Amino acid sequence: GTVWMPEYGREYWEEHQVARRLTPGDLEEIARVHAEREDALALDADRWLISDTCALTTRAFALDYHGGASPRLSAAADACARRYDLFFLCGDDIPFEDTWDRSGPQKRSDFQRLVEADLLERRIPFIPLLGTLEERLDTAARAIAGFEKFGNYFGMAASAGL
Repeated sequence: GTVWMPEYGREYWEEHQVARRLTPGDLEEIARVHAEREDALALDADRWLISDTCALTTRAFALDYHGGASPRLSAAADACARRYDLFFLCGDDIPFEDTWDRSGPQKRSDFQRLVEADLLERRIPFIPLLGTLEERLDTAARAIAGFEKFGNYFGMAASAGL
C-alpha cells in the first residue's frame, strides 16, 4: 500500500559499466540520484517508502572496485544513519543465481560480510531477513507493523521475537 525505490545503481550500471566496473564519479552519481529519486517518491508514499539499497551499499562497491570511497560518497554513506528509520539486511542464504553481470557466489558472500561489517561499525541497528521469501516478508512486515518512529523499537522487537 505504499511506494518503493528500486536499486538505481543496477539501472545505472547496466547503462554505464565498462568491463563490469564503474568509476568513482559514477558511484557518486548513483548515490546522488538514488537519494533524489527517494525524495521525489516520498511525496507519494503512504507512511512508508521502501528503498532497495542506499549510499552505504554504493560505498561498499567503491571499496570493492577501487579500495576506497571518495569524500562525497563517504559523506552520502554517513548520512544514511540519519536518513532511514529501519534497515533490513537481506541474507545470502537463498540460492545464488549466476548471470553474466554477477561476480560469483564467493564474491557475493564477501560483499555480504562487507555490508554487514559496515552497519555494525557504524552502530546502525538492522534486521536480518533470512529464509524463504515468505519468511523474509513476514519478518519485515512484523517489524514495520510494530515500528514507532520515536518509540523504543528494538526493545519492542526483542519482546516480539524479531
